[in-house]
Amino acid sequence: MVFKIEYLDARHPSKIRELNFKKEVIEKEIQDLAERFEIDKSLWYLWEKKGQVLTSVGAMIPIDAFFEKSQVDEEELAQSVHVLGRGAGQSHPIVGLNYSLMSFLANSALYALRLYVLLPPDKEDLAEEIQSYIEQLWASLH
Repeated sequence: MVFKIEYLDARHPSKIRELNFKKEVIEKEIQDLAERFEIDKSLWYLWEKKGQVLTSVGAMIPIDAFFEKSQVDEEELAQSVHVLGRGAGQSHPIVGLNYSLMSFLANSALYALRLYVLLPPDKEDLAEEIQSYIEQLWASLH
């Protein structure tokens, strides 16, 4: 692995579009990187994770979801962890308690891009140089 971007952010389609833009920027650089370091373009691989959700149900569930089974699976709702709320005699899904870490995680997803290069035996000593170059390149694009 010569470069990575990994972060937690909101579960939202706009975040996927943002990651797609970053992916396109990196993809455009792969040909230049291959030429610069004289490593065949077919040995470069860009891996992505587009919003891997951390919980099956978000903390905020639209009211429509309770009426339309296609949006949120009833079974997932029933299987979510329930805890007694503060001063309440009734249990609530842990993802809905604003003081719970699960509440944050339920509304978040993992977004990641990783760039790998399979270095030929005669190029193995270039790994750190490639990493450094890509990090500088990425910093200059922001």
